[in-house]
Amino acid sequence: MTQHWSLIIYVLTIPAAFLIIGIYQIFIKREKSDFERTIMLWFAIVTNILTGIVASVYIIKNIEVRNWQLIFSIWNIVNAVVLYLMLVADFIDENCIVDRQTTPAQIVLGTAVTIVIVLICNYVLKLHWSITFSICIVYTTSFDRGLQSVFPGLTGQKYEQSSEG
Repeated sequence: MTQHWSLIIYVLTIPAAFLIIGIYQIFIKREKSDFERTIMLWFAIVTNILTGIVASVYIIKNIEVRNWQLIFSIWNIVNAVVLYLMLVADFIDENCIVDRQTTPAQIVLGTAVTIVIVLICNYVLKLHWSITFSICIVYTTSFDRGLQSVFPGLTGQKYEQSSEG
């Protein structure tokens, strides 16, 4: 194995581990520990920054890609920076991670919207995978909760304003 592939494997191991832990968190029925919520917070930060960087590099290097698509990767980077700055300034911490168990309806709604986004981006707009992933990350970190508040009947529960952070 070349040094190039070894580096790629090492770099991808951390996001893959965060992803596996994140998916695992969806299905466990117990209260999450502070450590698990901290991992979830860092997963959001790392995913946003890596997605923003990869999509930005692709857009900048490829002349045929329309520049308006850069907004999604910039949004990813801004989300990551804001989360990180709020974390180091003690505006947020692991207690800001919602510990409420997601309902099957919420999982189905989030998955369905994400699949629709992927299908539209890949097959209608014919966007590169990194831009599609960037748009999906923007949706999940910025719009998912809002969508559920607009359509509470789809999730099977009323939207509750939380003072948790």
